[in-house]
Amino acid sequence: MNKKLLKRSFFINALVGLGVIVSLIYDLKIRGVNISVIQLHVFFGIVQLIIFGLTLFFFNNHLGLVNEDCDSITVEYKELSKLNRLIIDTTPTGLVLLNRKGIIEYVNQSTGNILGSTKTVGLNILEFDTIKQSKLHNGIVKASTGIYTEILGEHYTSFTSRLEKILNIYISPVIDEKDGNVANIILFIHDITKEHDLKVEIEKTYLSTIEAFAEMVDARDKYTGKHSKNVYQYVSMICEELDLDEKIKTQIQVAANIHDLGKIGISDSLLNKPGRLTNAEYDSIKKHAALGAEIISKIIGFEDISLIIRHHHERWDGTGYLEGLKDSEIPLGSQIIAIADTYDAITTDRVYRKKLGREMAIKILQDEKGKQFNPDLVDIFIEKITQ
Repeated sequence: MNKKLLKRSFFINALVGLGVIVSLIYDLKIRGVNISVIQLHVFFGIVQLIIFGLTLFFFNNHLGLVNEDCDSITVEYKELSKLNRLIIDTTPTGLVLLNRKGIIEYVNQSTGNILGSTKTVGLNILEFDTIKQSKLHNGIVKASTGIYTEILGEHYTSFTSRLEKILNIYISPVIDEKDGNVANIILFIHDITKEHDLKVEIEKTYLSTIEAFAEMVDARDKYTGKHSKNVYQYVSMICEELDLDEKIKTQIQVAANIHDLGKIGISDSLLNKPGRLTNAEYDSIKKHAALGAEIISKIIGFEDISLIIRHHHERWDGTGYLEGLKDSEIPLGSQIIAIADTYDAITTDRVYRKKLGREMAIKILQDEKGKQFNPDLVDIFIEKITQ
């Protein structure tokens, strides 16, 4: 019933009631009945009626305000929901909501922009052929047990477009507060393909510049013009026989190509001195490892390469330089370069002597196993070059 009609109906009925009571009192008075007691009861009845009426009046007014507030709150809630949905859909981060079994319950628009489609709601992400053998599959399985997982730099092929993307994916379980079990899983997906490609291009530019400097260093030595390239090839041969992560393999190869970069700070006369070096001159030559490492360390992301260059003259027995590291303390890349560097130095003409030949180089490497070089790596290298 309309609130105004309800209030109007009450007051009409109240007036009718009062009229009936007044008529009754008048009739009783005419008949000579003592009505003082009746008047007292009627008075209290009227007071109660008025109080009740006022209560109903204010209650109805309050009810109207509450209803108006509720209507306002409902409108505001709907507007807020629209705003939240707009924010979720337009954020550059892809958001995917899964149940604990991997069924996709919600996908925002950014996910579609990243992966190629949002028409995957209701499907089981664990059954996608592009997911089954990926780190993402394992991450979702872990999240279903309550474990938060980050997958950085993941190469992912879109389920729909088949385009390859490079993604950072953060997999977060949502715990039900009532029973403590995993209720849902949320995937936060960042597309870093453009950033990655830009980083690769910048690294290529840096490397091209640095390699140009390294070639300048080689060119200054009339006997070892191809030394860096030779070392790179020998290092690559050893790396092929090791079960190395592709990133680590690339770092070692890059370091091999520029391992003597620090010689740019050594004078030509010292580099090309035909006679035996004095102790002071030898100390100056040894500085090239530190100088090369310092130059490379200025490049963000090349910290490991810098360390490889710094320690490529360390010895397995701890008697090398710069820091006297031994066996496993020496970076793996430095251990590999040390073997390749020595082999090339023995098998090519030097300013102070003629080349000694492959057989002599192999004998020296074998004699220095466990002393100057990692014995296992020496065996691998000798097997490769004698095939």
